[in-house]
Amino acid sequence: MVTIHAAQRALQLHLEWAVGRALGAASGFSFEWEAQPAQAGSFRATSAWDGSVGTGAILASALREWEIPFEVTESSNDGLSVHYMATPELGLFTGTTDRGGSIVVDEHRIHLAFAKHAGDADGLASEFGRLLGVPWDTELEPLRHAQDLSRTIWMDRAV
Repeated sequence: MVTIHAAQRALQLHLEWAVGRALGAASGFSFEWEAQPAQAGSFRATSAWDGSVGTGAILASALREWEIPFEVTESSNDGLSVHYMATPELGLFTGTTDRGGSIVVDEHRIHLAFAKHAGDADGLASEFGRLLGVPWDTELEPLRHAQDLSRTIWMDRAV
C-alpha cells in the first residue's frame, strides 16, 4: 500500500509521476484523491501497488523528496513486511513488521540502545520509542483518523 496523507493539489500529478516512475513505466499508476479533513486545503490518496522486492524502498525514496506525510508498506510472502513512514518534520522511518503488524527490532539495535543510554531510563525509553516509530505514528495518527472519518457513511434513519 502507498498512502499520501496530505498534499497540495499542485503536487498531485507530480506525486503520481514519481510513484509511476518508481513502479515502472508500464504501471499506469494513478491515485484517487480526496480532501484531507485534518489539513485544510490538502488532499489524500491511498492505493495498492505491485512490484518486485525492494520497490517499497524506491517508492519511499521517490516520495521523500516531496516532503509530504506518507506511508508505504511492502509485504512479502514470508510474512514480514517493510513499513516506511515519513513526515516533513521527522524525516523517514523504516521498520520491519511481523504478521501481526508489530515492528521487529533486531538484537543489535537493542544492545546499542542499552549501551548508548546506560543508566538513563528516560533516554532508553525514548530510544525504544524511536526504534518502534512512535514519533512518526504520533504525527501521522490525526491524518490517519481523518481518513477513517472521510469514509464513514452516516445513516440518518433505520432501515
